[in-house]
Amino acid sequence: MARSLAKNNAHFRRALRRLPLGVSSNFRYWGDDKTLYVKRGRGARVWDLDDNEYVDYRLGYGPVILGHAEIERGRVYFQGNTYTIRRGSIDFDNPERIDPRFDIEAETRVRPLFDAIAGKVFYVGAEPGLGQITKLANNMISAAGMAASMEAAVMAVKAGVDARTLIDVVNASTGRNSATEDKFPQSILPRTFDYGGKVATMYKDVELCFAEARALGVPMWVGAAVVQLWFQAMSEGRGQDDYTTLIKVIEGWTGVTVGGGGSAG
Repeated sequence: MARSLAKNNAHFRRALRRLPLGVSSNFRYWGDDKTLYVKRGRGARVWDLDDNEYVDYRLGYGPVILGHAEIERGRVYFQGNTYTIRRGSIDFDNPERIDPRFDIEAETRVRPLFDAIAGKVFYVGAEPGLGQITKLANNMISAAGMAASMEAAVMAVKAGVDARTLIDVVNASTGRNSATEDKFPQSILPRTFDYGGKVATMYKDVELCFAEARALGVPMWVGAAVVQLWFQAMSEGRGQDDYTTLIKVIEGWTGVTVGGGGSAG
């Protein structure tokens, strides 16, 4: 039975848009309809994109004298560094993708640098920019939580609920979030507004998150309202103020103050 190279040839046509001859080395070009792309290997054998099986006499186009290994989970030691495989496989020779991507978390000599600046270090993916996307998603959630908590607090105080009692109840219930647990007690209720972040910084992040959502075709109805509220604070000249002062924008529309010396406030 003749082997099929349909998937290999389709990948070759895509690769031509990125790489000369569709490969990263001219030794790997075997012709427009014969070039292979290896997707996995085990021992002395490799399989291409069409699942054709070969004995790798070429040794991975180099000194792969010990053969190939497919590692789903575990550790790899290479040149004094430790790589912890979280998922998938690692291939140093002929990756299926046009650009090599390693789906790993690297624990090398640079790990202490990350540990020094962050309490927790996470691996979020191999594609460039996923760390930025994760940060923007987190900050949109944080900004939305702050905005909703502030609006609800102003409403409750307007109705006559004591601000501190409200926050205590919320923090013992399902509505608690980082705004009610940290920002209200530390900065809003005492009216110090010194939590540490700026309005302009938060507005920048929610605007970037909204832009990413548009580019990806993801509707953000709530996100759009969040962006608009933080933009309102910017338009009032609060860009350099602490971001907990966002509540002053809402208070200004209602004539109440949340926290401070007053009982209801």
